[in-house]
Amino acid sequence: MSRALGNSPLKNKSVLVVAIVLAIGVIALGGLLLITQWLAPESGAIPPRSTIPKPPNSPASWSTVFAVVKEAAARRLEKGSAISVVELSHADCNPANRSPMQMKFLFIQPSDKGGEITVQDSDPPRVTEVDPYSGEGFDILEEPNAEALLKQGNRFWDTVKVGPREACERTYSEGRLVSREPSVRMFYFSSPTWTASYYDPIKDENLQLVVSPQTGQVLTRTLNFEVITPTPSSPTPSR
Repeated sequence: MSRALGNSPLKNKSVLVVAIVLAIGVIALGGLLLITQWLAPESGAIPPRSTIPKPPNSPASWSTVFAVVKEAAARRLEKGSAISVVELSHADCNPANRSPMQMKFLFIQPSDKGGEITVQDSDPPRVTEVDPYSGEGFDILEEPNAEALLKQGNRFWDTVKVGPREACERTYSEGRLVSREPSVRMFYFSSPTWTASYYDPIKDENLQLVVSPQTGQVLTRTLNFEVITPTPSSPTPSR
């Protein structure tokens, strides 16, 4: 009887079926694990938060930067201080560059001393340095001009619609042929316009592009201090 059961075709078939099912299951599971490991690097899965690169801040507008500077001046400088110079040095003016830039604001203060505020035009802008004892902002002005500027205050700067970064970007296509790191400066009592200076020390070439702070229009171009385009009779009105 036991011999008959041991050689039963039904029992042999059942054992065979179970073995085959188990083998298929093991093979399928192993294959699934291999496929998962192989696809993981290419799967586009979201990496941990700490490994996600953060895009650089978009730059703030000139009006936003100027408002932050005025607030910092009200808190850290003497009442009635006035801006004499704004400058942006050795900047990457490529319009595709959205990284923050450093702008320096030089002040004169009523007590016959200068002041300096440096701000990064990130969004929101960030004041990186305040020097209430800097002499640079006052020393570059003669006394009559300093007195006149203090009387006027910052009324002129309130009319500026195009900041140094935008002036820099608008001159980049021309200036990059001479230099990739220009300086943009406005010395109010010398000329109330932005001057973007592109200098190549190897060729000793100095290209200066003068930009309207109200419209952003390039008013004049000088190469090695010789005018290469005439100054228009009047700037194009802003729209």
